[in-house]
Amino acid sequence: MKFRALVPVVLTLALAACVAADTSAWELAAFPLTNMPDPVVDLSAAPAGWVPVVYGDAQVSVPPTWWVLYNSSACATGSPVGDMYVNPSGGFCSAKGTPKGETTVTSVPLNEREYQPPSAYGQRQVINGIVVYALYSFAPTPNGGSYLVPSLGVEIEAEGPLAKRVVGTLTHSPRSVALASGSSPAVPSSWRYVSFAGLRFSVPANWPINQTQVTPGLGAICRQQGVAFAGTTVTLSTDRHPLLAVFCPRMSPTPQQPENGVQVDSGLRTEPTVTLSFSAHCLDLNGLTACPATSPAYSILVLGVTVPGRKKPDFVSIGLAGNGIVARTILYSLRAASDSAVTPASFLARAKAGIEGTFSAVYKLSAPSSSTESDATVTVAQRAASGSTSWPRGKPGEWSYRLTYADGSTVEWLVRGNLLVTCWRVSRSKWRCIAGHYNGDAGSIGYTIATIPYLPGTAFLSLSIALQAMPPHASLAVRSEQSSFGPLSCVRDGDGTWCLMRDGHLATWAGLGFTGYSWTNAQLVSEQPTAPATDFALSGVPRGPWLLPPEG
Repeated sequence: MKFRALVPVVLTLALAACVAADTSAWELAAFPLTNMPDPVVDLSAAPAGWVPVVYGDAQVSVPPTWWVLYNSSACATGSPVGDMYVNPSGGFCSAKGTPKGETTVTSVPLNEREYQPPSAYGQRQVINGIVVYALYSFAPTPNGGSYLVPSLGVEIEAEGPLAKRVVGTLTHSPRSVALASGSSPAVPSSWRYVSFAGLRFSVPANWPINQTQVTPGLGAICRQQGVAFAGTTVTLSTDRHPLLAVFCPRMSPTPQQPENGVQVDSGLRTEPTVTLSFSAHCLDLNGLTACPATSPAYSILVLGVTVPGRKKPDFVSIGLAGNGIVARTILYSLRAASDSAVTPASFLARAKAGIEGTFSAVYKLSAPSSSTESDATVTVAQRAASGSTSWPRGKPGEWSYRLTYADGSTVEWLVRGNLLVTCWRVSRSKWRCIAGHYNGDAGSIGYTIATIPYLPGTAFLSLSIALQAMPPHASLAVRSEQSSFGPLSCVRDGDGTWCLMRDGHLATWAGLGFTGYSWTNAQLVSEQPTAPATDFALSGVPRGPWLLPPEG
């Protein structure tokens, strides 16, 4: 086992330290498929020419001649070919009879309490990678069926000649991609910044910008509001004047083609043309609080964005088209207009704050292939005055780590000033410990390798080497991520990708690994602003202490 080889290495290093010491080509180029988040919109699921119809996290496609009715109170039919009802208040329209030769499809929110577990109510199937349950009470026939889709939160009922073809287009919606957890795509270098109403965000450089004082409404003005934008533009409105009354000719409610785009309304209390309902779970976007609307939930994502220093939120609406990656990139580029660009110097200052003061944290360590050599946890702790650190040695305070592998093999490391104590055991054998005063070079190879498990110090050391080689005020490529510990800022260097929280504490690391260690990933499990005495209590008794000479 590699760890058994590592323990003598750690011992040798310690002794050495002690003795010597339908995506466009542009989208594919800008956002490689390997960077796509999960979920993914299956653009190949729909026949050419069909139009996507979105409801929440679900998307199906229908022919362009169909009628699509949203929140309708009646199951009126109009198209001789087919009708789709999105969340009708009158219930399942397809169950009320379908004219001969016509297809009707109904999509409603899934009643999770009614169908538990779903496998008891329907036969499990997989459509485009999504698990669905075909209800036994409405068994699929050549002309349709009723399907529970728990992962997307919808129930779909279809009846008629095209029923199965429509259900066969089921996929994740661009909305689900835009709001999915995980990292955001890097903003392409060809995009430009737009600043308005205290916000700054990025859009493709060829998108036209329309500034107005008139409330623009939400979507195509003579169509169902809140469904889709009329075109790909950036609209910036102060909303000083109300929405204009426009004469609209009678139009059939055919499906609206989703469009990319952005609309910012800075002077509204609410959208005048739709009733907005907002989620209680808000996003933290680069210091902004953004609450997504849960209704309407079609091909426009509406967010109430709180900007520091402004009395009321801005409404930011983002078009959801294609695979959703353009919308996701715009969403995660949102920040306060006053935000300064992240520089090597500012990011390094954040990393430095992550090794200061008193704290304790637990990380899970792993590698792509699970083994006793890679699966481990490490607890790191420090006691130091605010604004100072006791790492790497010779400073007031103390720091420690306890590295424990899956088979029980453990290394403990404790530093108080120049006093170094380390204990180790292989598997569950007896503990062996050494102790002594080390006045040698804390930057020596031996000392550095032995202290790699103290991840806060390793992160700061690695980032220091990389960032200090850059001009201090250059623009630094930083990727934003969401996590259970809040927003993360991630930078890649020669040792991997380091993601820091706002306070500078390390949240995640992923790389190729370090000399002497098999793990290649670190994930924060828990942290606290205190350091319990148990974090500095060793499991064995040192055979010493030794007075160690400096390295020669």
